[in-house]
Amino acid sequence: MDIFLWWERKRIAFNIIVLALCYTCFEIQKIATHSTADLFTKREMILFIVGYNVIYSSFCVLEFFIKKSNSFAPNMFKNALFICTVVVTIPTLFHILESIAF
Repeated sequence: MDIFLWWERKRIAFNIIVLALCYTCFEIQKIATHSTADLFTKREMILFIVGYNVIYSSFCVLEFFIKKSNSFAPNMFKNALFICTVVVTIPTLFHILESIAF
């Protein structure tokens, strides 16, 4: 139960970081593409949020099976945050490079 509580306490911070990053990346993409339209609908944003929380929850479940030390959970939290950060920023980088190249 301690493992579950540790991960759930961190979920709020995780969601705030990922959502702030998503918003920033979407705004950068709007600037890079010179568009005023929203790049994603509300349904797609909800799917993003659900998808990132599924990734987060999978790391929590993973700890139940392979917990090795006290530093395992913080390292897995950092890994989950890194994966979500990469997934969010790669499309933004492609949009920026595309706007520069073309």
